[in-house]
Parts: sequence; C-alpha cells; structure tokens
Amino acid sequence: MSSFSLLPLHAPAFIQKQPPVALRRRARGAMRTRSAARQERPCDPRSAVDATLRHIGGLAAAALLVAPGAGLAAEDLALGFFEVPRCSVEALSKAANTRASFSDFATESNPELYVNIEGCDYSGLDLSKEVLSGVKARGANFSGATFGPEASRADFRGANLSGANLISVNLYQTLFNGADLSGADLSGALATGTTFGFDTQSQTWTNLAGTIFEDTLLSSSGVKSLCLNPTLLEDDRDLLGCQ
Repeated sequence: MSSFSLLPLHAPAFIQKQPPVALRRRARGAMRTRSAARQERPCDPRSAVDATLRHIGGLAAAALLVAPGAGLAAEDLALGFFEVPRCSVEALSKAANTRASFSDFATESNPELYVNIEGCDYSGLDLSKEVLSGVKARGANFSGATFGPEASRADFRGANLSGANLISVNLYQTLFNGADLSGADLSGALATGTTFGFDTQSQTWTNLAGTIFEDTLLSSSGVKSLCLNPTLLEDDRDLLGCQ
C-alpha cells in the first residue's frame, strides 16, 4: 500500500521545523505539567491526551497519535477527531482532501478514509464544495443535488440521482448500476471506467431516461456498455453512436 505525506509543505511552520522526537518531547512535557498540577486526581489516560491536544494544538497532536502510514493529509487530521452524524453534509468532509487524490484507498480497510452514507438523503442540496470520491452511497438520495468536482470511484448503485447536476464532475470508475439518473446532467463529466449497467442486488438497470451526456468523456468500452442499457432514449443512442 502506498504511503501518503502526513505533513505536506503547507503544514504549520512549527510542525515542519521540528522532528517527531521534538514533538513527542513537547507532548510529554505538557502531560507532566498537567499531572503535577492535578496530582490529587486519579490518573486518566484520556486527560493526558486532552492536555496534549490543548497544549500543542489539534493538528500537531493528531500527527503524534495517527499511526505511521495512515495516509491522511495534514488538513484532514483535525477533522478525524470529531464525530458527526453519518448522514450529515459534514460527514462528507471526512478526509476530503486525501480522498480527492486517493479515492482508491477509501475502503473499509482504511477507516480513516472510509465514508459510508448508504441510504442517506442529500436531495436538493448544494454539494458543490464537497468531495464524494470513494463514498459508499448505495441507495442514497441525491435527486436534484449539485455535485462538486470530485466523485471518482464512488458507489452510487441503486441511488436516486434523478435531475442531479453532475456537470464536469470527475466520475472515474464510479458505479451507477441500478441508479436512477433520469434527467441528470453529466455534461463535460469524466466518465471513463464508469458503469451504468444492471444491478444484481436490486435487479434493475441504471435509469438513463433523459440523462444528458453532452461532451461527456467516455471510453469506447463505456459507450458500448451504455448502448446495452434498455432505458437509453433513441436520441441519446444516436448521440452516442449506438449501433
């Protein structure tokens, strides 16, 4: 598995200039100071971590606590310490910068990157500033929603995306099998390796009635696959060059 840069060049200066050993010494110093001031209280490991967080800041503490090779971008680390409702817009912010670049690692085996929004309702929402790359969104509702530029390797099987705005979105290797894309606008989207076929779980085809594919980037195999979909309208078949 490839490793990511834990602290990129734009990380805070005090982290860039100090090696991990120096950071650990600062953390231990903070913990000893708190311990001396509160000796009358029972020892609580969470309190020690809490003191470290407040003393050197959430980002630096996160750099100490995340296991080596975890692969989170520095700007994603702070978000990892806060629980948010699973179906909230805030849930889409989890490791967003890392998922945008490494969506293939956003799996259950990497929980720090994994975003499961199956069955959630985002209908009609403006998600133009959110990253949907790598999300597990089977059965979710995105009808009428506006997507941001990154939604590669996402799982939208069985989801409702009717009337959704996917203009110029990166949909590389995203799964739409069995999804409702009727009236959705994929103009200018990157859809190489994207599937619009039959979903064995729901026993339905992707609904492509009225889906807009103007200037959508598709591979030749992708076009052939699209042409097999019985919901594709005749005008769209002509546009795609279906035989």
